[in-house]
Amino acid sequence: MNIEKLLMTKDREKLYIFLIFIGIVLMINLIFSNINLKLDLTRDRVFTLTPVSKRIVQKLTEPLTVKVFYTPNLPAPYNGYERYLRDILAEYKANSRNNNFRYEFVDLKKNPDAPAEYGISPVQIRVVEKDQFQAKKAYVGMVFLHADMVEKVHEISSTEGLEYKITSIIRKMINKVYWIHALKSNVKVHLFASSNIPLPEVATLEKTIESKVASLSNKTMGKIEFKYFDPFKDREAEKRAKEYGVPDVPWNSFVDEKGNNVPAGKGYIGVVVSYEDKARLINLLDVNFLGSYFIPSLDNIEETLQSAIDNLIRVNPKVGYITGNGEPEPWDYGYGYNSEYYVEFASRFADYINQDYELVPISLKKEKIPLDVNALVIADPKFPMADYELFQIDQFIMSGKPVAFFVPGLFFPIQDPMRMQGGELPRAVKAQSGVEKLLEHYGIRINTNLILDNVCNKYQMPKEQGGGMIPITYAPLIEQENILQNNQITKKIKGMVMFKASSMEPIESRLKENNLTFTPLIKSSKEAWEVGEGVSLHPLFLQSGVNTKFSQYTLAGIVEGPFKSYFQGKEIPKSTISTNTNKISQKTLPVAEKKTNFIPEAKNGRIVVFSCGELIKNSVIGDDEFAPNVILARNVVDWLVGDTDLIQIRNKGLSYNPLKKTEQITKEIIRWTNMIGAPVIILLMGLILLRLDLIRRNRIKEQFSK
Repeated sequence: MNIEKLLMTKDREKLYIFLIFIGIVLMINLIFSNINLKLDLTRDRVFTLTPVSKRIVQKLTEPLTVKVFYTPNLPAPYNGYERYLRDILAEYKANSRNNNFRYEFVDLKKNPDAPAEYGISPVQIRVVEKDQFQAKKAYVGMVFLHADMVEKVHEISSTEGLEYKITSIIRKMINKVYWIHALKSNVKVHLFASSNIPLPEVATLEKTIESKVASLSNKTMGKIEFKYFDPFKDREAEKRAKEYGVPDVPWNSFVDEKGNNVPAGKGYIGVVVSYEDKARLINLLDVNFLGSYFIPSLDNIEETLQSAIDNLIRVNPKVGYITGNGEPEPWDYGYGYNSEYYVEFASRFADYINQDYELVPISLKKEKIPLDVNALVIADPKFPMADYELFQIDQFIMSGKPVAFFVPGLFFPIQDPMRMQGGELPRAVKAQSGVEKLLEHYGIRINTNLILDNVCNKYQMPKEQGGGMIPITYAPLIEQENILQNNQITKKIKGMVMFKASSMEPIESRLKENNLTFTPLIKSSKEAWEVGEGVSLHPLFLQSGVNTKFSQYTLAGIVEGPFKSYFQGKEIPKSTISTNTNKISQKTLPVAEKKTNFIPEAKNGRIVVFSCGELIKNSVIGDDEFAPNVILARNVVDWLVGDTDLIQIRNKGLSYNPLKKTEQITKEIIRWTNMIGAPVIILLMGLILLRLDLIRRNRIKEQFSK
């Protein structure tokens, strides 16, 4: 009986111990359920939020909700994207205050219509089913909801740059709440649509636009108002349409589908979004391949209106972009030409910069640099600037504001069309914009040369022309070892391309005299050489030879310190700007000409110089926002403005991540180790095992012999 009681007591003790153990496990899970712990062993800590992201998400004072629409059980790589997204959203939530960051993975089986309600469309992905590649529609998007505002990410097609996208959206929404509260008056949306335009959609256009504006107004505390103007019936409306640049639509007489004669006429159609003295025009017309006008689908007009409103109300720092001397145009796409030079474009650069700042074109021939411009970009000017234009740039620097120069030493003018048809390419001439003498005064000499490099891009020749790869030596590939890694502009950029670059060199005597500091950012490889004026860009004639003298050249650098004006001790140039075309108030006059006419010195100036004019053009800047050259261009502007918060996040998303360069001797050692090392190791292991077996046999033999 006592034994039975003892056994029962022991069983009860075991049960208690088991229950206590379960309780401890549950308590540990409960404690750590709200703590996001992980071990990130990656070199750049790509799976860990940066301090900037943590700081921005902590600024949320109202709830922000992320709704993720992700089709379950997707194949690789999309299942990996989903897992990464869950991890990173959990980190944002863990670092937010008062649970102001929330997220939800919407169950699409229970709520199949939820994505459409937020304007998220399915995307087509490729999957392997039954040993075949098949197309499948899936949802891989998310929306951000904050204070009646909605931001969408339609497709999560990579983990690269995902933290940058999320943090940028959070920062944008926080700023937008502030901007809306700070509005002094309503944003006006005016629809100009002539009722005589013979298009059926015109009759319903007012109702459609008004409903979209009402929806936007509800999301912005009623700060948007709508008004319709008919320029056909109202002469005053026609006058206003012309002032805003609303496109006119002419048509010839024709017979419509019902057999009615439609007389020739003209009308105006477009939407103008305005706030105070700023306005944006939204074009509503398009032309088909037959040359006929039509109004395309207005399904996305609300997003277009929202984008225009955001651009108007945001209080972003202004970055000036100098134009008027053959610089690449910042707003158009493609290529063109005039009688003296190819018209090139930097519209992608402008699009990227306008996401965070306001890029303002400034023609120094017609206007002065406004006071509220925080920085300047000067890109590949091809023609001489007047002294007064150079004076404005100089005084901008003397006022303590930074400038980025993208200035080569050579210029390739357009050839006579007859000679071009004969296959003759443009030949390089010395660049003479005048910016070069400013830079020389500041301690940087842009050399009159073209840098060629054996470490370069290569072009695949067509089979009809013999095939093979041709080195494009005037497009050097810059490797990580030649990019300064401890500067904010170039940090973590592991490789990039230059194009038609010249070399630069610091003028040590000038730098020492003015107590300036020069920091080289980018260099060519040690297999580079230079050619001078008269060279044409024919790859076959730009190859290295036996007598080529190789060297390493500096292609970009920063100058900082107490700058002295180029015009100190010289006659101050007179303004060449007409008073009729430059009706600017005292508030917008440049620092150099308000009250004091001349600033002789900048106590702490900064300029960054690239001896390459192609870096911000569409020929180099592509659609991949995480390509190294795009990252570099955006980092430059961040550095100019002094807003470097997003640089470290953006650099985590670099899509170009090459392997480290291995010396040839190391490659040979690895190759021979793989060929000979493995058999030698196996042979040694066999000998060791044989020796151990002999020892064991001898030991057994000795035991039995006794």
